[in-house]
Amino acid sequence: MNQRSANKRSESDNLAERWRGAFGDAYVDRNAESETHVSQRVAAFRDIFKHLDAAPPQTILEVGCNVGINLRALRVVSDAALSAIEPNRKARDLLIENEILDKGCLYDSTGSDLPFADESFDMIFTSGVLIHIEPENLEATYREIHRA
Repeated sequence: MNQRSANKRSESDNLAERWRGAFGDAYVDRNAESETHVSQRVAAFRDIFKHLDAAPPQTILEVGCNVGINLRALRVVSDAALSAIEPNRKARDLLIENEILDKGCLYDSTGSDLPFADESFDMIFTSGVLIHIEPENLEATYREIHRA
C-alpha cells in the first residue's frame, strides 16, 4: 500500500471512529424518531415500491440506519427481511431495545466494509449517509454497496 492509500484509509478509519464515539452519540440524540418522520418515510417508500417493475424486494439492507426511522417505515409497507449496518453502539442498542431489528440483523460496520457475501440483498439503500463520507472514498463505498 502506498503512502497516499494509507493516509486515505487512516482518514476513513478516523471518521468511522468518530461515528462510533461521542460525535455519533450526539447525532443519535439529535435524530430521535417521531411519528411524523416515520409517516413521511412510509409515503416515500410506498411511492418508490409502486414504481418497481419487478416483484418487491424480499431482503433489504439499510446502510447507516441510525435510530431506524426508515426501517420502521419499511415494516409498514413491506414484508421483506430487514437488516442494517450502523457503526454507533448507542443507535444499535436503541434499535434492539425498541424492537426495530433483531440483534442478528444488525451489524457494526460501515458502507465501505459490508460483512456480506456478493448479492446478499434484493435492495440496499442509504439515506443521509453519503454526505458524511470523504469524497475520495465515495467510489469504494458505492462499489461495496453494489457488490452486496
